[in-house]
Amino acid sequence: MQEQNMRPIEDILASGAIITACRSRGDGVFTPYRPNRKDLGIFDYDNRRGFWDSYNILRDLRNGKGDPEGYGKGEMFPLFRFEAGPAGLLVLDLDRGHKDEADGVQSLYKLLKGKIYPQYLKDIENGSHPCYVETPSGGIHLYFKLKSTTKYRRNDFKNGVEAFYYGSLITAPGSVKNGVPYKLYGSVSDAPLAPKAILSLLKKPYNYRKYGKKVAARSPNKSLQELADQKLAHGSFSGRNDLCFKIASSASFLNHSREAIIRFLAFWDYTASLPEDEIETTVNSALSYVAKEQR
Repeated sequence: MQEQNMRPIEDILASGAIITACRSRGDGVFTPYRPNRKDLGIFDYDNRRGFWDSYNILRDLRNGKGDPEGYGKGEMFPLFRFEAGPAGLLVLDLDRGHKDEADGVQSLYKLLKGKIYPQYLKDIENGSHPCYVETPSGGIHLYFKLKSTTKYRRNDFKNGVEAFYYGSLITAPGSVKNGVPYKLYGSVSDAPLAPKAILSLLKKPYNYRKYGKKVAARSPNKSLQELADQKLAHGSFSGRNDLCFKIASSASFLNHSREAIIRFLAFWDYTASLPEDEIETTVNSALSYVAKEQR
């Protein structure tokens, strides 16, 4: 892998982001690699690990050398992802070139119609934004600075527009998909403050997330974790929504509450990027199915 493709990672690490290397399952799905599960690792820029140490580890993972403990050796990790919020960033993902033929740039302008917004947002297609990433499919990730007491989750505005802040991972520049890199233009330090026009679009988190990750990880959710890992490793499912449905169905049979199931799925790595309303709707459908089966 060419060294220049790794250089944008320096910018992301310097912002304070936690970087997660991802391995491909071979079906277009990329999953985080975590060493504490003997599976793969998260490396971050903080007081415990120097900047270049983190960069070098990520580079070694990319090049198949593995981490310092030897995990990941011989594998290639084409994608790096990070959670934008803890790094003080908000990222707008504007899709293009996908099967649904959505044009995220034009959809964003429709969302902003009637609002006052900065000059740098008026010619996005021609690079007017101070810091953005061009994706392999031709989409655009717009970077903004945001430090808010409201921990907005992933917002899906449909038609190719999504906002990433807390709770979901966005692909970092320097990543490579199908041999094409995610190209960074400008620097993260040049990202403008998120304007009111953009903030007005964001929806506040659902109440079931207010308890946070600590509650979601408490017993009896340990058994939910085991159930989810089993379904992921050995189950047959057509996608993340189907996986949510099957986990929720089985969990309901085991007498886990609706709230506990939703909280778990909202923070589980494999389903955390799903919109909150999709998780809630899927769980409700699963519980209705179980109720009918038990009649």
